Amino acid sequence: MPLNTTQADKPAGICEKMQDLIGALTESSVQMRDALIHRRSGEIWEIMSDKQHRVAELEQYIVLWHRMYGETEIDPNSDLGQERLKIRENLDELKRIEKTNASLSKSYLSAIRKALGNSGIGGGPKRNVYTKHGQYGKRNSSLILKQYG
Repeated sequence: MPLNTTQADKPAGICEKMQDLIGALTESSVQMRDALIHRRSGEIWEIMSDKQHRVAELEQYIVLWHRMYGETEIDPNSDLGQERLKIRENLDELKRIEKTNASLSKSYLSAIRKALGNSGIGGGPKRNVYTKHGQYGKRNSSLILKQYG
């Protein structure tokens, strides 16, 4: 999605768009957390796709911000400094939620791996077998496909 330069050429416009995008990403992260908890795979993929587009747009605004204010000192007491502080606080909140989501997704993937392993689709226990190089050693043996040598 291209930048709206008519609104983004003013400092308040950039800050407003960035805060809107961060707010939308935070809301998506909360929805992602709910989808991960209830293990709704389809909804997880939809949210991930939506977040990918929003993050790309946010990155464009970050590049624009650095072009405009990258080397200038911003007074923390000015309006722009206060907006920047709000953006940082919102980003910190987003990072906190995303860390929680990362933990939940690891748990979800672990449950999937465990289910696949119990059904025999995943790797089986380590057995003493001959490897493809002719050496005797431990290697996963599939529970579904047995190899005879």
